[in-house]
Amino acid sequence: MRAQTHIVGILLFVAVISSVGLIPVMTRDVGSRVELPFTDSAFQVDGKDWLVVFAGFPGCGQTCPTTLMFLDRAYREVNDERLAVAFLNVLLHTPSSVSEDYAQGFNPEFIGYSVTADERYSLYEQMGLMADDTLAGVSDHKANIFLYERDGGQWMLRSVYQTMPSHEKFVAHLRDVLKGPGRS
Repeated sequence: MRAQTHIVGILLFVAVISSVGLIPVMTRDVGSRVELPFTDSAFQVDGKDWLVVFAGFPGCGQTCPTTLMFLDRAYREVNDERLAVAFLNVLLHTPSSVSEDYAQGFNPEFIGYSVTADERYSLYEQMGLMADDTLAGVSDHKANIFLYERDGGQWMLRSVYQTMPSHEKFVAHLRDVLKGPGRS
């Protein structure tokens, strides 16, 4: 009985933590097709086979700048035209231009996109991430990095980094997937 109580306590803790967006528990399984909560036209990823997505908000104190600098360094080192990097702004009601300017402040090729109120539930369902109207609602987040591969007209989730990998491991992983079967 005591073991069951302990297990229930752990499950409740994980549920509470995931409900505030700290752990993307609701993320689809790696290898599954996903309907991203944003469109190709919004992200302008025509001709791209791979998409690295990081979610945060402009004005973030440490997580976002550190992660975006990390992604910039890896993106420049990998240097493959089939790869795009996108920043999802999860602070609702932020103009798209603010998200674009923020992302492109780290790399002019990065894509910045503001999540809309209509997309907030899809964002949670597909990626396990929360979008909110207030800084307090989005300020406590982790550096979750998602890697998607285009398969025909759909995206497939390939990797989720719930903690920041080492630069060397991340670059090696990107190079490995970019040279995968059927790739040059």
